[in-house]
Amino acid sequence: ALYLSAHLYPDADFGAALALANALPVHPDPAQLDVPTLTRAMYFDKKVKQGRLRFVVLDAIGHALVREVSDETLLAECWAAALV
Repeated sequence: ALYLSAHLYPDADFGAALALANALPVHPDPAQLDVPTLTRAMYFDKKVKQGRLRFVVLDAIGHALVREVSDETLLAECWAAALV
């Protein structure tokens, strides 16, 4: 998401955020991940409320929205597409 934001907003300064993201270890190997495991792991996130997955999404730079997952089939399709 950070790389996409940097691409969409080339005049914004994402240097510090990109440096931090690049310093983080990237594991496990995405090729070894599967959709059910990823979906289960998401339920341990701090944004889960009353058993419902929630995402923080950017509507614009500096403007975040919280959205609940209402369709787990769509979530699974998104993960499947991301893992290709």
